[in-house]
Amino acid sequence: MEIKNLAQQFICTAAWCVKQDPGLQIITSMVNKKRRHQFERILKCLAPNLPIKIFDEKTHTVMAASDALLLASGTVTLEGLLFGK
Repeated sequence: MEIKNLAQQFICTAAWCVKQDPGLQIITSMVNKKRRHQFERILKCLAPNLPIKIFDEKTHTVMAASDALLLASGTVTLEGLLFGK
């Protein structure tokens, strides 16, 4: 349920960021393949040309590789802080 509520905001924000900085690379990690497919369907409807690299079950790897994070929950925000982001 959470992905339905947050995917649109995430995708729109990512699109805005890429518009501001066309060289920006957007990456994300999904908790499982079901969520990935759900996210990809929403992405295809909202911004089919937005280049987002999607990983499965690699949240900590994605966080560690990122210069900035777009986060939605308290738990993941705490994880981001632990990565120094």
